[in-house]
Parts: sequence; structure tokens; C-alpha cells
Amino acid sequence: MRTFDDLLEEAGGFGRSQKRIFLLLCMVSLPFAGVYVGIVFQGFTPDHWCRDSAVVGLRRACSWSLLHSRRLTLPPVNSSAELQHSSCEQYEVDWNNTEITCDTQELNLSEVALTTCKDGWEYQYEGRKSFVTEFDLVCSDGWYVDMYQASLNVGFLVGSFAFGFFADRFGRKISFLVSNVLNVLAGMALALTPNYVSILVLRSVFGFGAKGGWMSAYVLVTEIVGVEYRRTVGILYEMFFSVGVLILPLLAYFITDWRWLQVVITAPYILFLSYFWFIPESPRWLISQNKSSKALEITEAIAKENNRKLKNTESLCDDEGECSSASLLDLVRTPNMRKNTLILMFNWFTSAVVYQGLIMRVGITGGNVYLDFLLSALVEFPSAFLILLTIERIGRRVPFAAANIVAGASCLITAFIPDKPLQVCSCLQELNVETELSLLCSGLRRWWRAWAGWASPWPTRWWCLLTPSCTRPTSGTWPCQCVPLCVMLEESSRRSCSTDSPPSGWSCHSSSSERWRLQPEVRCCCCLKPEEFLSPTPSMISSFPTEKRRTW
Repeated sequence: MRTFDDLLEEAGGFGRSQKRIFLLLCMVSLPFAGVYVGIVFQGFTPDHWCRDSAVVGLRRACSWSLLHSRRLTLPPVNSSAELQHSSCEQYEVDWNNTEITCDTQELNLSEVALTTCKDGWEYQYEGRKSFVTEFDLVCSDGWYVDMYQASLNVGFLVGSFAFGFFADRFGRKISFLVSNVLNVLAGMALALTPNYVSILVLRSVFGFGAKGGWMSAYVLVTEIVGVEYRRTVGILYEMFFSVGVLILPLLAYFITDWRWLQVVITAPYILFLSYFWFIPESPRWLISQNKSSKALEITEAIAKENNRKLKNTESLCDDEGECSSASLLDLVRTPNMRKNTLILMFNWFTSAVVYQGLIMRVGITGGNVYLDFLLSALVEFPSAFLILLTIERIGRRVPFAAANIVAGASCLITAFIPDKPLQVCSCLQELNVETELSLLCSGLRRWWRAWAGWASPWPTRWWCLLTPSCTRPTSGTWPCQCVPLCVMLEESSRRSCSTDSPPSGWSCHSSSSERWRLQPEVRCCCCLKPEEFLSPTPSMISSFPTEKRRTW
């Protein structure tokens, strides 16, 4: 019996058909970027201060500038070793019963009591309307802004589990389409609802659907290409997320109302519903569900579009049929596996916390939020190319540790440099943190990213309340902690080979010696060290060709 990999080899591992499907599904990452980091613009917190109707009247009558008005009527506070005007307190005084005039230049109010804002706030909008200004989510209510992102990550967490089950039970394509229906309904409702509590609930539902659709598309695109192309398409698929991050500040610059920006972020999911006619179901999933005839029909269509022809389509077997299915317990079954799992979990958690902490606090030091965000997006691109160039040549452990070192050092030294070189260090931080995220293995990483996303707003908010300048240096301590843990990891022994014969001391599990020479990328992923050859783990066995699995 032939396996699907054998059939796909004849149909073309990454032909015209797969490239078309790949490009269509990569479009899913573009709006997902807006869902994930859109809070930077939707929840933008402008400069604000306590509103007093008497002061507003004086400012208009006397033609005072905002700076002069605030200097006279707002108490000074010490923030980051600088004297600034208070954003959350005002003098407890009736300005209509004071001797202040249009010619007043200085007032001695040091003995006047302070109070919290009573009549709301005034905002220096800078042309942008966010949900922060609409619902007055500043000062004591500022933590509601972090709830906006935390609720999204709750949806991510639940969606990762739920759509993983849905995709295995009902198929990748139907799960993807259902998620888009959910995204359209929740996203549009989110743009219309007038209540902030309802916004948080809908934000969770939106995250549930967006994460599920993104994951379903990722699984579908990696299952429909040849084994040797999976790593490349997986990295490039995630790189389109960076393209979305790059487009987001351009959209936000022209769309200044957060509700209309939400509509624009949601609109592509309406177009994705048309994918019902343009993308097939995963043949691998169909085979696992004993629907080989439908899988053959899809594979023949792929071969036809690739200008190929299948030779023998009489019988097709599930290449995983002889192998026991993996479970979460396999990650902690042996001491060595437990160590690696816990290290990777901690690394993923810290990388996600640092990434969200850096990207969500863009512009906090008073720079141009659009330009800062654009630079942060641009430096994410080299990370994908660095990974593709390095992991096959020097493995995964060294680039992973190096990325942590550079990211941590870049964060730490920001405390000792002026503002201009700070942008250079910020670029290094984003580049290396993104490299860490891409290098981390899959599996539980989506769930841990969701946990990190839920947790990251809280520590970064407290860091920013203490002093904005310490946010990046404090973030730098997290990658530094990961460096010794990275060194403790073992280098991956499953690697594709570029030579015509196995390396010295290694054994290659191939159905024939010709496989090594003719299809090195397909079969060399089963290349194992001698000690692993003697006692393979269930996860290793699952990667062996069907013919070899029967011998274990």
C-alpha cells in the first residue's frame, strides 16, 4: 500500500496548486496581526488631565495655550525624575471664586489640598479617538485597558484547545470557515456595542475565533505540502503576520476612530468565507478519517494543477495507522522529555511576555507611535530569514541562546543610552525576540503564548507606573534567565541531510538505500543517533516510514 507522502511526491510537493493555497491562507495572518496588536492604536492613551469647566472657560476667554493653562491650574508631580503636570489629580479649589485673571503668570497653590478628577478628563487627542478616550479609561480605571488585551488572550487560550479538537473531529477546512463566521459576527458587534463590559466579552469571542482560524489554516497549509517544505512554509506563514503588523500603523494613521479601525480589521474575514470554493480539505485528515477516495480525488486535482499525473491510485493507507497516537503525557513521560518540555515552556512564556510588553508599550516614552510601531514591524522580517539560514547549518540551540542574549542585552542597555540610539536597541530587541518566538518548537507553544498574553499586561503596567524608562531594562532580565536553560537543551537529532550517505555513526531509517540519495529531505528526518536508534520514543517512531514502524 502507498502512503500519502508517496502520492504527494508524484503530485508535486510544492507545485502550483500548493503555492496558490499557501498564498491564500497566508492572507489570514494579515488581519490576525490587527487582532493581536491593534490595541496599540485602538487603546491609545493620549496625554490627559483633569477637566474643570471653570478652567476651560478661562482658557477660551483669555486665549491661553494648553501648556499655560495646565501650568497654572494643575499640580506638579515627579515622574521619571522629571517634573510634570498631574494627569489624575487637581487642586480642590473653585476657580470662579479666585483672583486669577488673564494676565496671571504664576500662582502659589502649595497649601491647597489635592483631589481626584471630578468632572472627567480632557485629552490631547492628536486626531485619534480610542476606546480609552470614549470610556475615560485612565488613572484608577486604566487597568481596564489591559483587560481588553487580557480578554483577547483568554479567547486565544480557549480557542487553541477548542479548535484543535474541532479540526481533528470535523476537518481543517470546516473549522477554518466556522471560525471566520464567528470572527465576522464578533468583530462587527465589537465595533458597534456601546458598553465596555460587552466589548470585553466580544473581544474574548473574537480572540476565540481568530486564533482558531489562524491555527486551522496553519495546519492545513503544512499538511498539503511535501515534508521537505513544511518548515519553510510554516516560517513564511508566520512571517505574513509581520506583514500585517507593518500594514497596521498605515491603516491606523488614516483611520483615526477605533471603531472604524475594528471594522477594517474584521472585513477580510468576510472575504475568507469565499475560500470554501478555493481551498480543499486536508487529504491527510481525510485519510485519517477513512475517506481515502475523497483524499485521492483532491490529490488528483492537485496533480492536475501541477501538470503532473498520478501513476497508481488503487490503494492508499494512513501512514500513521500503525502508530499509537501521541498525547500530552508523552511530553512528561521520561525525565529527559520533562526537562526539555519545561525549559521550552518557560522560554516560550518569557519570550511572549517580553514581545507583548515591548509591542504594547510602543510610544510610551513620548515618541511618534506610528513611526515607532513601523520600525518595530520592519525589524521582524530578518528573523525569518535568519532562522532559515541558520537552523540547518548550526542547529537550533545556538541561535536560540544567541537570540536571548542579544535581546536581553539590548533591553538592559537602554537604561544607559540617550533617546536616539534607543531606537537601534529597540530594533535589536524586536528582531531577537521574534527570532526566539519562531525558533521555539510547536506543540504547547500556542497555549503558553495565550497564557503569556493574558499575564503580560499586568507586569508591564506596573513597570510603566513606576517609571516608563525602566520597562525595557526590566524586560531584559527575562531573556537573560533563558540563556542557561537554552544551553541545557539537547540539539535536535532529527535533521535533514545534504550528503549522499548518512553521517558517520548515524543510522537512517529508510525503506530503501536509494531513498537517501533520491529524496534526502523526505527521509532524512528519520536520521537518528545510535543510542536513539536502540530505544526510540513514541514521537520518534511516529516520524518513521510505515515500513519501519512495523518493526518496533
